[in-house]
Amino acid sequence: VLSSEVSALADRLEREFYMQLDDSYGAKILRSISGRLYDPERPGKSTFESSVEITDSKGLDRFSTLKFTYGPHIEDIYINEVRVADKDGNTILEANVEDFFIVDENEDVLATTEKVVHVPVPGLEVGQVLNFRVTREFYSKTTDLEFISRPLDSDLPIVGRIFHILGDSETLKYKTLNGVERLEFDGGVAFFT
Repeated sequence: VLSSEVSALADRLEREFYMQLDDSYGAKILRSISGRLYDPERPGKSTFESSVEITDSKGLDRFSTLKFTYGPHIEDIYINEVRVADKDGNTILEANVEDFFIVDENEDVLATTEKVVHVPVPGLEVGQVLNFRVTREFYSKTTDLEFISRPLDSDLPIVGRIFHILGDSETLKYKTLNGVERLEFDGGVAFFT
C-alpha cells in the first residue's frame, strides 16, 4: 500500500529537512508513512512505515521494543519488516519473528478484545536507524471510507509525515489544517507536512 509517488515524496522530504532536526529528543523520525487502500470490492488494508534514527539513550529506551495494538476480531496484523541499519542504509540486524509475542494489555478499566504485539529489537544502538513496516488487513469490505482523523505531528523531531489513500480518491471529502499539503497521483492522494 505504498505508491512510487509517495515513496519519492518521503525521500524528498528527508533530503530537504534532515539537517533541521534536533538531536536532543532521543530519536528523530526520518520517514513516517501511513496508507489506506480503499476499494469497495475488497477488504480494507492499511500500512504504516517508519524510519527512526536513535540519537541517545532516551531513544534507545523508547524504541528497543516496538508495540502494535490490534483488534483480532476485526483485523489481521503483519509485521512486514523490523530492520536496523547504519546511517548509510546497510542492514546490521533484523528482528526475529520467534522473539515476537502477543499479550492482552488492558490498562483501561473497560474490558476489550484488543491485543498488543511486542517486537523486541535486541542490539539496537545509538546512531543506528530502525526501519519498520506493519500491515493490517481488515476482515470486512470497505464499502464506505469511514471518517479518518490523522494528526501529522509528533512528539519527536520529524522530517515529515505522510498519509495517503490508494483507490477511489475522487469521492474523497477532506479538510486540512495548519499548512498540510496535498499530492494527487494516478490511483490516489497523499497529505503531508
